Amino acid sequence: MAVLVAIERSMACLSATATMLLLLTFLFFRELRTLPNTLIFLASPANLLASSAALIGGNGFNNLNGPTCQGQAFLLEWFEQSDPYWSCAASITVLLIFFFRWGADRIKRLYWLYCVLCYGIPLVAAIVCLVYNKTCPMYGNAILWCWIDEAHAWTRFYSFYGPVWVTMIISISVYVVVGVHVYKARSQLHEARQKVHCGSASVAGRSSTFPGPSPVLTGHSVDVENRAASIKYPEPIYSPPTPTSSTPITTARSSTYTVKDISSYSRRFLPLSFIATIEALLAFSLADLRLTLKGWESRDEVKYKYTKSALLFTISILIT
Repeated sequence: MAVLVAIERSMACLSATATMLLLLTFLFFRELRTLPNTLIFLASPANLLASSAALIGGNGFNNLNGPTCQGQAFLLEWFEQSDPYWSCAASITVLLIFFFRWGADRIKRLYWLYCVLCYGIPLVAAIVCLVYNKTCPMYGNAILWCWIDEAHAWTRFYSFYGPVWVTMIISISVYVVVGVHVYKARSQLHEARQKVHCGSASVAGRSSTFPGPSPVLTGHSVDVENRAASIKYPEPIYSPPTPTSSTPITTARSSTYTVKDISSYSRRFLPLSFIATIEALLAFSLADLRLTLKGWESRDEVKYKYTKSALLFTISILIT
């Protein structure tokens, strides 16, 4: 028994020291005040006070109704189950971020509610156990320390183990649902990235194979157009009653014939210009899609980091 008490005190001392370092680090380093670290910071006082109560060990056994034993039992009942409540709050925050698209500003508005629930609900149970004294005090000898004694053993399930396991089941269920969602989102993002990569490669390949307009044909069309204006046509043998309109009509017919010749060459290049326009638009769309994917990745990284921190916190609470 003495060995167990020594181990408990040693671990409580390490826990209290680590919690103090965490609190000081959060207070003095502003860049570390992120969303997941803030929730862990708010939960740290519960861990610190619970570790302080565990350091007392069995020193209160000499007087079970004294302030040392009753105070130790009250602190353990209050703050030992506060950590699982904070773990459940972290999992609910993950749920709000992933499925309801809550941002940091909206999450910060829930801090006061988290504090009220995570510290208030265990406080009610601790006060009830403290003031209840129908036959004997509920707080007494719990072998390793002062807590709910063996005469009220079933009360431990109602006031401690039951709420703790409910919060842990909620947390684990949330992380399972989020894990499935993350897996599907990662798969969709990977497929979209592959499509963008293949699309950009095909655009580059097709644009490199399209030939430009032939300089010979281009020069020929310009030469024909320039020559059409300098050709002198012979005077007609017979002129209609309106002689002034004969020459322009003949010239117009000749020039129309010349334009048709030119358009027969240029019509070949209309599909190339159209395809070039489509390729440019497609390249712009691919670039815009790349930027969108990068934005998704940056936002998802924040979500994943927060989820990892909250999940590690839940695992630590589950082990303890």
